[in-house]
Amino acid sequence: MPGTYLLDTAPLIYLMGAEASVPSPVRRELADPKSEVFYSQISLWEI
Repeated sequence: MPGTYLLDTAPLIYLMGAEASVPSPVRRELADPKSEVFYSQISLWEI
């Protein structure tokens, strides 16, 4: 599922400093405070 893929790979992508390789729709969703993915990212980083 796309959501699972984002949650599984986004932290790794950012840790690798490869944000530029992420498709722009994904970047927008990760950066959108109203996006569920954004809140999931916050909870992942807080772990």
